[in-house]
Amino acid sequence: MRALIVAAMFVALFALQGRADAGGGDGFALAQQGWTQLSMDHKKEALAFFARAVDRAATPAEQGEAHLGAGMAYIMDGRPREALEPLRLAGLAGPYEIAVSARLRAEATIDLGDTVSARAYLRQALGLDGEDRQSLRRLMILLARDGADADAWRAAQRALRLDPADAEARRIVARTAPRVKGDRDAVLGLRRLTRPLLKPGDAGSPAKGARMIRVGLYATPAGRPSELFSCVLVPNADYRADALSPVPRAAGAVGEPRLLIFDAATRRLEIRDLTRDLLLSTTAPVRLSPRADAPSVLVSSAQTVDTNADVDRGDREVRGAVIAIPGERGFILIEESELEPYLYGVVSVALPDGAPSAALEAEAVVARTEALRAVADAPIGAAWDVTDAGVLRTIGVSGELRAAADAVDATSGLALYRNGVLSEAPQHEDSGGWTEEGAADGNFSGPRPSSGAALARFLHDPPSGLFSAADASGTPASSRWILTLDERGLRQRAARIQDVGRLISVAVSSRTPTGRVVELTVVGARGALVVRGAADIEAFLSPGSLRSTLFDLQPLGGPSRLRRLLVWGAGTGDGRGFSRVGTVGQAALGISRDGILRRYFPDATPAKK
Repeated sequence: MRALIVAAMFVALFALQGRADAGGGDGFALAQQGWTQLSMDHKKEALAFFARAVDRAATPAEQGEAHLGAGMAYIMDGRPREALEPLRLAGLAGPYEIAVSARLRAEATIDLGDTVSARAYLRQALGLDGEDRQSLRRLMILLARDGADADAWRAAQRALRLDPADAEARRIVARTAPRVKGDRDAVLGLRRLTRPLLKPGDAGSPAKGARMIRVGLYATPAGRPSELFSCVLVPNADYRADALSPVPRAAGAVGEPRLLIFDAATRRLEIRDLTRDLLLSTTAPVRLSPRADAPSVLVSSAQTVDTNADVDRGDREVRGAVIAIPGERGFILIEESELEPYLYGVVSVALPDGAPSAALEAEAVVARTEALRAVADAPIGAAWDVTDAGVLRTIGVSGELRAAADAVDATSGLALYRNGVLSEAPQHEDSGGWTEEGAADGNFSGPRPSSGAALARFLHDPPSGLFSAADASGTPASSRWILTLDERGLRQRAARIQDVGRLISVAVSSRTPTGRVVELTVVGARGALVVRGAADIEAFLSPGSLRSTLFDLQPLGGPSRLRRLLVWGAGTGDGRGFSRVGTVGQAALGISRDGILRRYFPDATPAKK
């Protein structure tokens, strides 16, 4: 164990030296020397380096980082009032420091006793970066302290969806829940629909042999539909409900809501009308099928068995039929739809409203390829092929955009093939500059940085020409993001694996050849811990909200005690295959659908089979 601790501290010191030697005396290199001084708790020397970095900065990102460092130095020196101006300037200098500067300004104003301004800054940070768990938790605590019960409860519920083990969020939920008045789902702002939007005759009858897909509804990020104990189903046409076993059927007319309930005592699935009269009771799966050319079923008021499940419980109108499958504690819902109209919702959610047609068509081809592979690869006996969460996320008919539907129709049946076989076609939000396969996600040249000072510069000050910069609808946080983590929270999350005591250092101990982190070494006063793999690294650093594993670490506080950890990250997602943000940027620059597809899948060809 002692050997591991010594080795980990050597890794951390080597990384700091690499920052200090990060290339001459330009703004970036001077800022790195400032961070190195701050990591040794030399605040005065750090401020001097950050001041020189401001003068020598050649890019807005360099200038923003230098101001950010000065603000952080003042905060760590117990001078919050003096921190406000450099933090303000950091937010003005460049797009990548805006969210973190708002977060730190909130911290400074809290120290000054101004919680009103702090709440405004935290909301600003969350508006700029919806994955900012640090701002969410700080806002949650402030709201609870100030007696804003409904807002605090809502923030705590969101925090629990990110990290079900968050003890502070659980305490706030327990304390504020009794004081939340009215419909709690309304307080959460869940999507509510009153009737189906799809007209029964909106499309022609399904073509003979049309490809079908089964979609698990109300799925968690883990890729499994959540168990429900009740929901309301409203078909858009006259329907029948068939239990998939020799039992009687139920039928009904358009506009007749049906209550679907799981009886936990008998483990039976019941269909009732809104007066609670029983229409059907069975232990077998049930299919509800509207009789229409364009059938749909509105699923509303879904109640999950696991109240803390990270799932969108908003109403959704799904195309085709709905199958309810009872289990041990509840039932799951499966949408059974034609593939092509199902893709309308997928493409609509994947790209922003107003995305160019070339981007939408490229997304349609990629999504269709992945959907076809999922159908082909589904295990025998599996109840679903894909879910409504994850890469092929959809919220149903209400989320469909006309331009996205047009793109799906324009590429009908078109998928990617390699040597005559369906190609793999993974996608992610934003590569940060390079995909894992080596495609440059921008108009720039030079080797891909994967370690050392070159990687640090790439993460802190990305090259000009990123396609994400041409995406006017995007957020800078998808490309570059900065976390500010306190030692106490890190220590608590480390203790879920192993109690190593007060933390001394956290360092990257292994990367992939492309620079992504695969292992961290955590050294504490009572031992050391190795954290491996993307899921465990996320759980340790920022549960449910770590955008990617392409990052670098900057410890702060002193040579023998960690006080804070800065995480400088790039991209959102695993970086494999198709970059959605990069696609929109390329299309905005006039690159065609096929040109976009060739960049990300050079060995695959779009074809119909």
